[in-house]
Amino acid sequence: MIRSMVSVFERSPTVFKAMEEEHLRTILLVALNGLFKGNATGETFNGAGKTDILIRANNNNIFIAECLIWSGPDHFRKKLTEQLFRYSTWRDSKLAAIVFNRNRDFSAVVEKMREVATGLDNRIADMPYPAGSGSRHKLRRSDDPQKQFILTCMAFEVPQ
Repeated sequence: MIRSMVSVFERSPTVFKAMEEEHLRTILLVALNGLFKGNATGETFNGAGKTDILIRANNNNIFIAECLIWSGPDHFRKKLTEQLFRYSTWRDSKLAAIVFNRNRDFSAVVEKMREVATGLDNRIADMPYPAGSGSRHKLRRSDDPQKQFILTCMAFEVPQ
């Protein structure tokens, strides 16, 4: 669903070029709420902070995501380790990083994003991912090595 929505951003850059990350996230939330019947929220407290996108079903978190505008691999790593991973709890198993790229050389951004995710200390394995502009990984929780979760990294070009 998210990949389909953001393809609209990529195909209509003049409409979205001036939007900040929060506005792009809100557009995603509108679509997700249509699919999940109002159970997708933004800036929602969970774990140790407020996550950008949280979807709940039957009182269980089924998806947690952080959105960001790409500003380099160090910023991406911090978003993962200091925000997304800390905002998840032991019961959360599906996390995502949604990267909006406004730089040139989108392929290099995708590769750097993959390198960061692959280099995480808690990464167990890479997993298949159907799109060329992302990656999926199995990781273990830092507070409980027996508990694993899936991290999906998605990059989208949103030109200025």
